[in-house]
Amino acid sequence: MAKFNVESTDPKIDIKAIEAKSWSGALSKVLGRFKGEGRPVNMRVNSTGQAEVWADHEDAHLTLELDPDTGFEVLDDPTTELWDAPPPGSGARQNQAASEPDAARADIGMVDIETAKTEVEACDAALNLLMKLIPAESGSILLVESSELRFVTVRGPKSDALTGKTISRDLGIAGAVVTSGTALLVRSARDHAQHDHSVDAEVNHFTRTLLALPIKKAGAVVGVVELLNPFGSDTFTLDQQQLSTRIVTTLSARL
Repeated sequence: MAKFNVESTDPKIDIKAIEAKSWSGALSKVLGRFKGEGRPVNMRVNSTGQAEVWADHEDAHLTLELDPDTGFEVLDDPTTELWDAPPPGSGARQNQAASEPDAARADIGMVDIETAKTEVEACDAALNLLMKLIPAESGSILLVESSELRFVTVRGPKSDALTGKTISRDLGIAGAVVTSGTALLVRSARDHAQHDHSVDAEVNHFTRTLLALPIKKAGAVVGVVELLNPFGSDTFTLDQQQLSTRIVTTLSARL
């Protein structure tokens, strides 16, 4: 069991330390402090592996850092392979806010999700629509299967290798989002030229932008949608977050 130090700008949050088996387990406990209210909670990882977590509608900023006197075994998490995509800004199309035509296209595309014959087809339709309206370099949908998460559909450089694979539901950002039920927008303040690969291993390669949204049904989290590295930007806009939430809500109703 590893120890993680926690600091908060909100005196009402008096938590000073967390014990967890993994970094994502500690993150899940921190996310539980935020209500989210339909908006993803923000996280930024710096060059030392320290994570800053905050919600736009709250004053509290929490920092999470592995205690230097403790440690844990880094598990093999295939979600890290998604980070082999090119860095943000390398795409030809610039990242733009969702427009009214995009919203109309979303309405049309969501019919394919609602009428899909199988859960896999519904996930394929949802990810295709997300990647069409919110251009990103990688994306995936993972569904809960007992104690595991299965990559049901994947788009990006590692799609063939990852589709069908399973990981523990306790691993990575996907595991933290499933455990906490909180959407998460991961950003990096890291300078890639000075980036430390040992830190990458500890924090599961959270070195670029990731939007992760829980798929909820009857009050339970049944999966997670991940979009990585938006073209031409280092973040997903508010409009894109809201559009993603609409599509994921439609998928949740179909599953």
